[in-house]
Amino acid sequence: MLKIKAIGVSEGLARAKALVIRDVDLTVVKNTVTDIEAEQQRALEAVENAKAQIAALLDMDDAAYDRADSKLQQQAKDAAAAKAAADKKAKAEQTAAEKEKAARDKAQTAARSDARRQIALILRNGGTVPGDLWQQSGYSAVTIAAMLRGRKG
Repeated sequence: MLKIKAIGVSEGLARAKALVIRDVDLTVVKNTVTDIEAEQQRALEAVENAKAQIAALLDMDDAAYDRADSKLQQQAKDAAAAKAAADKKAKAEQTAAEKEKAARDKAQTAARSDARRQIALILRNGGTVPGDLWQQSGYSAVTIAAMLRGRKG
C-alpha cells in the first residue's frame, strides 16, 4: 500500500483509493495545419476517445480498478528502477573518467618533474638541453630564458 503524507487543511480523517500517475510526457509539438477540416476531425475524435476512457474508468468495479492501479504502480516502480540503474551507471562512468584523469594528471606531473630534474642536471654540467625536454618540463619561456642566463659556462 502506498502512503502519501501531506499537510492537512482541516481536521478530519479520510480514506480513499487514489490513482497516482507519474512521469507523464507533456511534450508539445508545434505543427502548421494545412487541412483544417481533417484537424478538426482529429480533435473531435480525441475528445470522444477521452470521453470513452473516462466512462470506462467510472464503470470499473473495485477489482478492475485495483488491477489497473497495480499495473500503474508496477510501471512506476519499473521506471524508477530503470532510472536508478541509469543514474548508477552514469555515476560509475563519471567516477571512472575522474580516476583516469587523475592518473593521467599524476603521470604528467611525474614526467614534468623528471624533465625538470634532468634539465637542472644538464645545465649544472654545462650541457645543451634538447627542445623536447623543455616542452616536457612545462616551463614557460620566461623561466627557460632565466635558467639559460643563469647557467655557468
